[in-house]
Amino acid sequence: MNRKKRQSISILLAIICLMCFSCVNTANAVIYAPLYLQVGLYYGNTAKSAYTVSSPFGLNMTININNREIDFVSTNNTLVVAKDTGDYSYHVIRDDNYNSYAEALNVSNNMSSAGATSFPVYAASGFWQVWIGSYASSESAMNGIAGVASKYPGSYSTVAYPSSARILVRDKASSIILFACDNPSAPIIAKTIATDSNSYMYIEGKPYRGNLEFTIFKSNELSVLNNLLLEYYVYGVVALEIGSNSPMEALKAQAVVARTYALCQNKHQEYGFDVCDKVCCQVYGGYNAENYRTNQATNETYGQVVTYAGQVVTPYYFSSSGGYTENSENVWVTSVPYLKAVVDKYDINRTWTYSYTTSQMTDHMYKLGYRIGNVLKITIDSSSHTGRVLSMTVHGSNNSVTFLKSNIRNAFPDFLPSQMFVLGGQSTVKVADAKGVATTQALDYASIRGIYNTSLISSKTIGVRTNSGIVTVSLVTEDSNDKITISGRGSGHGVGMAQWGAINMADAGYTYDEIIRYFYTGVKLESVTLR
Repeated sequence: MNRKKRQSISILLAIICLMCFSCVNTANAVIYAPLYLQVGLYYGNTAKSAYTVSSPFGLNMTININNREIDFVSTNNTLVVAKDTGDYSYHVIRDDNYNSYAEALNVSNNMSSAGATSFPVYAASGFWQVWIGSYASSESAMNGIAGVASKYPGSYSTVAYPSSARILVRDKASSIILFACDNPSAPIIAKTIATDSNSYMYIEGKPYRGNLEFTIFKSNELSVLNNLLLEYYVYGVVALEIGSNSPMEALKAQAVVARTYALCQNKHQEYGFDVCDKVCCQVYGGYNAENYRTNQATNETYGQVVTYAGQVVTPYYFSSSGGYTENSENVWVTSVPYLKAVVDKYDINRTWTYSYTTSQMTDHMYKLGYRIGNVLKITIDSSSHTGRVLSMTVHGSNNSVTFLKSNIRNAFPDFLPSQMFVLGGQSTVKVADAKGVATTQALDYASIRGIYNTSLISSKTIGVRTNSGIVTVSLVTEDSNDKITISGRGSGHGVGMAQWGAINMADAGYTYDEIIRYFYTGVKLESVTLR
């Protein structure tokens, strides 16, 4: 392969790599981003069969049919949105179909005024219907048909059975059913009647801005999404991710990074929303998580995002670097040009040491599914220049298992706060001062200053120059045969912005844009057009 072809392929691969870590349309040099964001609050294992909803600003309940919203309830009362399962989930169906909610509501109101417990239903057929009563069994519902027909003229021949794909909205105090949706393609939406910028509503006792969307999804689970302005979402993230008492420039840096990160997430496409409210994406706490300082930081960076080579990027961040961030390829797989290791002299003091017995490690390996016998020892096979472990092997009496890069920390979350660690406790060496008095110094992750550079100590030996030349000195560690001691620095994956480093840089006088440009190599801050 000639040199020109190799260069062309290298450029193409670099472009593909960058595209994998970038997002958002940047056509014609104008960066567009969605004005609204969908946050998954309850879904999958966290989904419930019923939710309590209320608002001091009043509730307006609507149904979305083919992107057209129809109002069906406006109230100041507390409501329950639930799946139509459990006791008293059988109903008598009036045989007529109606083309509009207004028609069904009119019939239901007339029947209710005559004493029926009726309610309008958006049926699976796409028509509107009127259903009557709540019965404990199909037999009691069938028996009820004759009584209903005698009191309320009309045709009644069908019973609706319980369905986990059906949503009911009822008044909590009276238990009266106000509305039902028997069509999973039409979500129910809760909004505040007041449109004030400070309005919010409660779900399960927790307040949120924007609106709440209830939809039947996946295995007939009743999921809840919070649809709100992107900037309101950032309001609910910053304080939980970095703390509201952090210096203002650190809060601004976090706001920009959180905003950008949210725009680049697609982990939950299968559930139909942009981000979740947990550490999987970013921790989002809704209205309760807001603080005047973090809201100020968000407002003062309105619409600003992190870009590289004209593309909005994924700005990973984490808690503490331990003195050095890491190249993306040394934690995950892909080398990303803006995710390069940098010295973080503002975050060097966060150290940790944990000791575990070999039996504890044996039990943990068993829980992971590895049958390697009794754990005998752990060895570090290789580390990066920053001191993060790239390969670690757990040796058992029957077999051994090797873990690589981020899988090391992921496999041992309770044992390893970060990838930056050594085994055998703190390493020490005797150091003599000018008077010849020797003292013991801890050397794990200390730096050795050379002629050309400064390197972290992460091995068990160092070279020392003497009158006789360079000799190797072993670092002293203390451990017992049945104990494994792990000492390390920092917390988190180590890629991108270290939050403690950002806090300390802000305290030292750096601005938020300087902080961001320091932790992300070659990036810019640009404003997006929200639409």
